[in-house]
Amino acid sequence: MTKALAAQNRAVLFQICEWGIDFPALWAPALGHTWRIGNDIIPAWRAIWRTLNQAVPQASFAGPGQWPDLDMLEVGNDILTIPEEQTHFSLWAILKSPLVIGGALKDDLTSINKHSLAILSNKDVIGFNQDSLGKSAELKRRWSEEKYEVWSGPLSKGRTVAALINWADETRELTLNLPDIGVQFAGRVKDIWAGKSVQNVKTSYTSTVQPHGVMLLELDDTIAAGSYNSNGFASVNGNTYTFESIYANTSSSKHAIVVQFASATKKSSLKITNSLEQITQTISVPASQKSVSSKLTLSAGGENKLVIESSNTIKSIEIQAPAGKYYPCTEFSISGSAEIETCDSGFCKPTGSKLSYINSSNKGSANVQVTLPASSKNETILKYIEVDFTNNDIALSTSWGLGSNSRNITISVNDDKPVRLEVPLSGKHSELFGPGKGWWDTSTLGLLVGGWKSGDNVVVVGNEAGDDSFQSYGADFVGLKVFD
Repeated sequence: MTKALAAQNRAVLFQICEWGIDFPALWAPALGHTWRIGNDIIPAWRAIWRTLNQAVPQASFAGPGQWPDLDMLEVGNDILTIPEEQTHFSLWAILKSPLVIGGALKDDLTSINKHSLAILSNKDVIGFNQDSLGKSAELKRRWSEEKYEVWSGPLSKGRTVAALINWADETRELTLNLPDIGVQFAGRVKDIWAGKSVQNVKTSYTSTVQPHGVMLLELDDTIAAGSYNSNGFASVNGNTYTFESIYANTSSSKHAIVVQFASATKKSSLKITNSLEQITQTISVPASQKSVSSKLTLSAGGENKLVIESSNTIKSIEIQAPAGKYYPCTEFSISGSAEIETCDSGFCKPTGSKLSYINSSNKGSANVQVTLPASSKNETILKYIEVDFTNNDIALSTSWGLGSNSRNITISVNDDKPVRLEVPLSGKHSELFGPGKGWWDTSTLGLLVGGWKSGDNVVVVGNEAGDDSFQSYGADFVGLKVFD
């Protein structure tokens, strides 16, 4: 078909559809212009969740002339609420799916309502879809129990698009931490569906999001995450610089701070006080330096405040997260129905193996000792971890009902309440013919987990499913990184 169409003396848009069974993202771009990522959309809100879970491993394949097709739009069919239609249209647009109208705009029986027509006509959202850079947004963070998640991707002219989906059945104020999308500061944030723009946004942006709605943002004039200019983040009083809205992904004494000076320094010293932790340290500043660095204690979140006393003019500071330590599944002891499976060379990265058959009724678990630095405080600590997993549970026969393309994995520390992550597909190979049938392809998501303490910690990986889970078996576990 490709050859036949190429032989015609005209432009042809060739849209390929085999319902995503053989992972067409690997081969369809060489044959046509778009490929269906999965089976048909259905006229129900749950289809949005199912489709986005299937889109996750395909997002990186989007580019000029090759587009993942999430299927037609249900906007205007009186199936979804207006906030749901906004979410649907926004995510299809920023994932660079073809925007195929699936409702009757006007015929003898039907006329689209003005609200749905306004959604389909939104020039900003269409502009994200048609952006010349052609990069798809990707899933950045997911909070399963809190029922929201963040997608983001680059746009032309140095802009960034971000979408925070409210999966809950209630209107809520939700906050986007800009570092989750690689940004620390934005000179302008345009809140598309709220119809407003905000200037000089530092570290986070908060807005009200309706049930099943989306916070869709365009960010411009941005500064990369971890960088804090004095003229944007600090108030200056003589030799004292007070930096606010300092973000940390994890609670740790191993963050690094780099202080950049406006000019070569005089020999001196500077004091850094974290007002949240009430910890002060003194750093020697040699002569003729442009910067100095040190370790720093910060708490997870964006509320840290640093007071720096310096006789040298400070231009900016940079905050770097701890390097962390990786714990492969092969170092875990296992119980219940779980077992270690060895993958072919080059798969189940970076471990080469995975922990499989974690079952909610016959719980499989794993534990490992994680040692933290000694602390004078007798309290549990929030730690950011990144979990490597595999999941290729493609919902075909179940998709007309409650099939979701997702599986659970839970992490608990020292018998604290497990944190549940409902992970999307990770498979990037055919479920019929590919290596491991797509179950050897690793993906990574991060989450905050509490219950840590100084000294030894027991980490348990399991599948304590939530009330909105669809599969009794959990995702397969490859390993995790603790940002300690």
